[in-house]
Amino acid sequence: MREGLLQTQPLASSGTRLSVNAACDPGGYVKVEVTDVNDAPMPGRTRDDCDAFTGDAVVHTVTWRGDPSVPMPDTPTPRFRTPYRKLRFILRAARVYGFRLHDGLHR
Repeated sequence: MREGLLQTQPLASSGTRLSVNAACDPGGYVKVEVTDVNDAPMPGRTRDDCDAFTGDAVVHTVTWRGDPSVPMPDTPTPRFRTPYRKLRFILRAARVYGFRLHDGLHR
């Protein structure tokens, strides 16, 4: 079974947690990689670091080796004055209906 890939455009958000609305078929999963605007994965936030989601949930907090924090890039890039991030979703036999970057205080 092949993996699918969905990548966002650069996102401007101060959110430090990522929640997804997703559903996986048997043997399926969702993983998320956080990158900078140049598509370089952020340390500790690669697909290999991501704890695969294998269920069906309206709100699931994505974690990387148990850590739910979504880091901000250290500095803005020359092209963008604000430190933007991108999300790369890796899917196998799964569907993502939505996602949200938020402050972690609310669901």
